[in-house]
Amino acid sequence: MNKGNLIQIRTHKIVKSNDIIQRARFQLTVQEQKIILYLISKIKPNDKDFKTNAFDIVDFCKVCGIDTHSGKTYANLRRTIKNLSDKSL
Repeated sequence: MNKGNLIQIRTHKIVKSNDIIQRARFQLTVQEQKIILYLISKIKPNDKDFKTNAFDIVDFCKVCGIDTHSGKTYANLRRTIKNLSDKSL
């Protein structure tokens, strides 16, 4: 991911309903919210159907400004993603 793409991705706007904001604020950790928003940002306005999107940890870390050189980062993200998959939204 080059610097131009990174800047473009960081400027993506995500629109959420008030209900989602109020519920998620109390039920999701900050890291979980970032992951959800990152995945939402992968959805394009002209997408008609649900499709599988890859979650590239390195790209996610770059977008969020997280250090990618720490093995702890990967373990924490893996645990957070597992926790998210165990929750219902």
